[in-house]
Amino acid sequence: AIPVMDLRTRLELPAQTSESENRIVIVHINGILIGMVVEAVRQVVWIENALIETNLPMVSSCHEEGKDSYLHGVANLADGFVILLDLSGLLDSKEFSALEKLESRAKAA
Repeated sequence: AIPVMDLRTRLELPAQTSESENRIVIVHINGILIGMVVEAVRQVVWIENALIETNLPMVSSCHEEGKDSYLHGVANLADGFVILLDLSGLLDSKEFSALEKLESRAKAA
């Protein structure tokens, strides 16, 4: 079993009116598989590190002490900007610990 988190809820965004387009994207966060409910997936792309800007004011302010640090950077691609999330910043240490326990129980079963 893979735990699933609603990304919209985690980011404290307003509820979505229709869930018909929702998808679950499976990701690795610090070695743990987690499902993330997202509104839609339009495309999967590889982004070179050189295209990722992390020194922008909006990115830097997210890494100040006491703030959530899930914003990794912004990539300027040919067809527009992409905001990149640091998924490990979405969970705190207690949540990671709980997920690790769930994963070890699942492997033992």
